[in-house]
Amino acid sequence: MKANPLDLFLGGKIKLDKKFYFISGNETSLIERSKDLIIKKLKNEYLLETHYIDNVKFFKKETGLFSDKSLYIIKESGGLNDASIKHLLDSDDIFLFIFENSPKINSLKTLFSKRLDSFVFDCYELDRKNKVMLLNDFIKKNKILIDDDKYWMLVERLDSKYALFENDLNKIKILDLKDITLHNLKGIMNVERDNNEKIFFQILKNNSSFVTLYKERIKSNKDVNDLYYYSKFFCLQIITSQNEDQYARNIPRYLFREKDFLIDIYKKYNSKKKMQLLRLLNKTEKIIRMNNALSLMIVLRFLLGFKRISIS
Repeated sequence: MKANPLDLFLGGKIKLDKKFYFISGNETSLIERSKDLIIKKLKNEYLLETHYIDNVKFFKKETGLFSDKSLYIIKESGGLNDASIKHLLDSDDIFLFIFENSPKINSLKTLFSKRLDSFVFDCYELDRKNKVMLLNDFIKKNKILIDDDKYWMLVERLDSKYALFENDLNKIKILDLKDITLHNLKGIMNVERDNNEKIFFQILKNNSSFVTLYKERIKSNKDVNDLYYYSKFFCLQIITSQNEDQYARNIPRYLFREKDFLIDIYKKYNSKKKMQLLRLLNKTEKIIRMNNALSLMIVLRFLLGFKRISIS
């Protein structure tokens, strides 16, 4: 059966009690965040061990240390059909399929949508209704005050790509803004900077020079937060852009001097490196949550990690 992936982010709205989970679509960041959340919830619920296999042809029952069930994560569609699904039903295991859209995937999506033992999650860009739903949940959880005019301004300005949408909400959370005013709203939604954040454009310097510059310029918590979210904005643009033309159109106009640099960085990325960058972002976000704050060292490691992926 079909399910809304956003219900995964809204506590208690969906119970993960199925055998098969099928994630597809064309919004990479929402696909990855949905995958991570499903894995986390299932592991917490059933104490599952996780196994990554190329496709169902390589499925072989594995006995876990703490549970008879395992979670198998599969990212290739080869061999997936009615017959192989019946074979998978013979085990107690749970299966998570993750595919980007294609004509072949559409037929599989239809197949799983008709099954009561399955959830099918379609991951596309956020529409206005979905942004409102997520924003309302965020405001309620964080006890934020905002009047109607500012609220609808925020809805319109929040990005339709999930990772960028989440990035802006995280800025509100990190800055601990409990009352949204026009002044701080403009600060949150405007990526334009003219101070320390622009050391992002020095990222290709040799490591020694870059670290020295970083230590000289980044001193306060505000410096750290501004630089991280500024850098994260451009990383997410790399991940979510489908091609160079789309990426170039999303570069803010005020960065006309840096436009060639940003495009050169984008050209270094194929789909594999985009996934590496997304994993780096997810890892960094996890560390931030564990420490309840950003730090000078966390952001420096993130930037050096971004450089390493970019030039590899």
